[in-house]
Amino acid sequence: MRVKGLVMSFLLRLRFASFTVVLAPLFFLPFSASAGLPGLDYLGGAKFCDAILEAHPPGAAAGFFIDTFGDAIPCIDRLAASGKATTFRVHLAWSDTHQFNPRDFDGIAAKARRLNGLAKKYPTYSFYVSGACEHNLNEVQAKILRAKVLAQCQDCKGYVNTPWRGARIDGLNEIHGFPKDKRGRPTKPTGAYLVSFDGVAAVDSDIGAWEAAHSDALIRFLWEPRFNGRWETNDNTPRPKRRGFADAKLIRSLAYVWNGKGSVRQLPRKWVQKSHSENHGTGDGRAEKPVELIRINADSIDWVATNGVRLASAKQYRPPLTSSGFSKKEPGHRFYAPMWGYELAEKARAVSGSRLVYLRVKGKNYGPINPAFREGSYRQ
Repeated sequence: MRVKGLVMSFLLRLRFASFTVVLAPLFFLPFSASAGLPGLDYLGGAKFCDAILEAHPPGAAAGFFIDTFGDAIPCIDRLAASGKATTFRVHLAWSDTHQFNPRDFDGIAAKARRLNGLAKKYPTYSFYVSGACEHNLNEVQAKILRAKVLAQCQDCKGYVNTPWRGARIDGLNEIHGFPKDKRGRPTKPTGAYLVSFDGVAAVDSDIGAWEAAHSDALIRFLWEPRFNGRWETNDNTPRPKRRGFADAKLIRSLAYVWNGKGSVRQLPRKWVQKSHSENHGTGDGRAEKPVELIRINADSIDWVATNGVRLASAKQYRPPLTSSGFSKKEPGHRFYAPMWGYELAEKARAVSGSRLVYLRVKGKNYGPINPAFREGSYRQ
């Protein structure tokens, strides 16, 4: 597979207090085949296909469950027809217990026939098929499942073995999250592999470090809980009752990180910049927008472009935070941005040529940071 670059074209219309800016930026991120392909692991995409069609960045790979959240084949077909995605990875089966009975392998493999139909329909595209997502199969069982699936998907590009605590086998394997050894060093399989943030919210992680650690992966999928219909990682709503599926803005905010973070400067000790505030599905206007958690008790702060232009302001949201790493003695004073992090970065780029911004607190600048990325502390 030869990939020369990824082109993402967004049309952003941002309204501010005194003026309107219409941005039609063209983002180009060159990479070689050895650097792998970025992707978005939609998984439950059957539930939010229109948002995917609207916001999927051209050239990026797309991941789905074939039927865990409803029939995904029509959505995959629509996305393929649009030309925005030409590389897909599709999981055929999921189990909440990670257990798969070999007696069910024929039924799992039969699902691959419809994916093979798409592979025939789009012969120049790459369709990778995964038999069981996050399985606990042993090596023999994993190879039997692969053989049965490939017999039904002979036009697919390849098979992906996706273990939980199960066996890795020869060929393509997929790992999830940001696995590390006891010393905190990233780990990965030997040989060709795929990686997905599946199970760990990418926006709460050090995406730059993860990208660097897995630059040799065939595909690097970003994932967010709302791709599975969960408002947050700890949302335990039963699958049939989930309503938190992603919208176009969330997809754009994830794809935006492929522009790179830039030359940021570390914030003061125990300050945290969250690119996406918590979203509990209540319609709270702060949801998904950046929040600055700082140690200075200020009435308000400003976000300022590198050329000194003020981009946005926010008053302190009270009371201050006294949990999650903060305390009554050292509270976290909260300031919520009035727009999404990627929108703030684009506004900065429009007026200064740089996506970086300073936090101005009581007349002093801190940073710069990229508001599309989390800074200060990470959940993984």
